[in-house]
This record gives sequence, C-alpha cells and structure tokens, in this order.
Amino acid sequence: MSEDLYDIGDLNDEPDSPSPRKGCSLWAKLFLAFFVSVFMLVVCAGFAAYLLYDHITQPRVGGEVVVFIVPEGATGNEVGALLTQEGFLEHEVFFRVAQRLSPSSASIQHGTFELPKGESAVQLLARLRTAKPQSVIQETVKVTIPEGLSIAQMSELREDSEG
Repeated sequence: MSEDLYDIGDLNDEPDSPSPRKGCSLWAKLFLAFFVSVFMLVVCAGFAAYLLYDHITQPRVGGEVVVFIVPEGATGNEVGALLTQEGFLEHEVFFRVAQRLSPSSASIQHGTFELPKGESAVQLLARLRTAKPQSVIQETVKVTIPEGLSIAQMSELREDSEG
C-alpha cells in the first residue's frame, strides 16, 4: 500500500474470498432443538392450564333445574363424583380443582338441592356451600301468634292454618 492516505489500491484486484464457513456444530443444533421443544411444551401446558381454569371458573348460564341430593357425611370428592354421575359436570376433577381454587371455611351442606345444569364447578360449589337444602326450607314454618292468646287458642290457630 502506498503512503498516500487517499489511495484505495487497484480496483481490479479481487478481494480475498471468505473462507468457507462451517455450519453450526451438532451440539449447537441439539441445544437449539431442545430449547425450542421445551419452549413449545411450556406454551402448550400454559394454554391447557388456562383452558382448564377458564372452564372451571367462568360463570355460565344455568339450564334446567334438577333435584340433587348430597348424602350426610359425603366428602367433597364424593360430591364431585355424584355431580358427574348426575350430569352437572363433565369430569369430577373439575370439582376437585374448584375446591382448591376457592378455599372456604364453609363446608358443603348435606340435603336436597335444586341445582341448574350447565353451571361451572365454582358456581355449583358456591351453591352447595351457601344454599339451604330444601329439606330445611320445607321443615321451616313461619307462625305469627297474636299477643294475649292462650295455648289452647294457639293450637286452634295452628290447626286452622294447616287444614
């Protein structure tokens, strides 16, 4: 090269050809394939978890109302199995997950309930924890007794209201 700073040399000379580039090593390809596989697995698992959570928790419009009986002393898993057998839920696992997602100190009430089909597992769980069973509602009788009546008059008043 000349000492002239502005001399760019002979333009007819071909530049040095780049050395042939070796491809990625086998380990790099395996690492990339493993990383992509793990990433796809995580994405698929996250999407499946979202669908499960959405299916269990999203409020739905109830369908026909059906009588459902919770036996006395039944556990939450047994109630989930009964709800599945009666067609309220597709899988009893949904009810188990709903119990984990909405922990409460209130337990599932036993008795006879009128539940709409088609509600989510969380909605059914909330109804079974908070609603009063029909047997309790049917046994409750409201009585208004005017002041000053004797016991005999109260029993006559009760017999008149029943008959």
